[in-house]
Amino acid sequence: LGEEEEEVPDWLRSLKPDAAGPSVTDTLAPAEVPAWLNQLRPPGTGPLSLDSSGAEPPSPGTASAVDEIEDIEGLVRAEIPEWLSEYRPTGDASAKHRIRGPAEEEGPLEGLAGVLPAAAVVDMPKDFKPVLKQQVTTTIIEQAQLWQHLLELPRSSERVVEKPRQRAGWRETSARLVIFVVLLVVTIAALTGLTASLGFEARIAQSPPVPATISLKDTIDDLQPGDRVIMAVEYGPAESLEMKHISKVLLRHLETQGVDVVIVSTLPEGVGLSYDLAASSTYTGAMEIAYLPGSASGVARFLSITENTSHVDLLLVLSARPERVRWWVEQNAVNASLPVGIGVSSSAGPLVTPYLEATSTQGWLIGFPGVIAYQESQGLTISKNYGYRLNALMLTQWVAIGMLLFGMAYQLVSGKRGVD
Repeated sequence: LGEEEEEVPDWLRSLKPDAAGPSVTDTLAPAEVPAWLNQLRPPGTGPLSLDSSGAEPPSPGTASAVDEIEDIEGLVRAEIPEWLSEYRPTGDASAKHRIRGPAEEEGPLEGLAGVLPAAAVVDMPKDFKPVLKQQVTTTIIEQAQLWQHLLELPRSSERVVEKPRQRAGWRETSARLVIFVVLLVVTIAALTGLTASLGFEARIAQSPPVPATISLKDTIDDLQPGDRVIMAVEYGPAESLEMKHISKVLLRHLETQGVDVVIVSTLPEGVGLSYDLAASSTYTGAMEIAYLPGSASGVARFLSITENTSHVDLLLVLSARPERVRWWVEQNAVNASLPVGIGVSSSAGPLVTPYLEATSTQGWLIGFPGVIAYQESQGLTISKNYGYRLNALMLTQWVAIGMLLFGMAYQLVSGKRGVD
């Protein structure tokens, strides 16, 4: 729809500038450009000049500017195609901007041309199915379906109540009481020496020593007064009740040989146990106690120093932990190559023995049986305390094995009763 032209008021028409009046540029004097600014002017350029009408010269992009360009020698003027001439900008402000492309025929953009980009659009087919980069396995789908089925089940109104455990009958209670009493009586009898009349002590005293224990005893017998021995205490308070007997037996033997002992440990608590061991023993020779931080690296650093191992004749490793025995044996083979003797607990013995048999050691002793065998190889009288402890352990194991066999025979004969 066209709009009606409104009449211009007289007061607004009076404000129209007079075209015949003087130009603004005629009243202004040209400014003088400073010399320092002229030095910064790019070569081949100059100040813009205004014509007599006060208008700036035509820009290079207009048609009048192209017509005024002089022919340059060696260049031929190109011919502009007709279809490109249509897009040449003109000074006519009323001319419509020409847009290629048809106008929209329907919708809210009806009659408008060039609004939407003229790009090819491929419609998605109706049977299109997206393809995932990572395929879902059948197992995951089945699990998801199972969870969905469980969640869709209606909530049960029944409350699950845990059934109280049935109390044991008089037979089970009596059997447990008999087992407890028998084990308690056997343990107390063995610890107090009441089993001496049965000949258990004589049987222990007549047991042959282990060859590895005799070899360790012979190695210490070959030491001379003034020799130096390194004793590694690698056990904590939890294992000290058994390991302190091994340490005392070996330390007593070293005292009779008159050697100097250096006690080291990679455990902070092992240093405290080393001081307790030195205080409880009657050792009168030279003794040093040191802490080796860094676990396996501390052992390697200690053995790699020549001053620590140059005058050492034997390395004794006392440990209840198999991995620490391995540290000392392997690092000694690499750095020092000292004769090695081992003392371990009864629990670590089965794990360490195959490893020690494959290495070049001077012998070892294991637990209370090893202590007794070591004393027998020295020709010493076995302490009753050691005998009582070993008797209690042995008899308790025998009684437990006997009860297991009896229970198995009872179940085979009477048959197992089902649980309601």
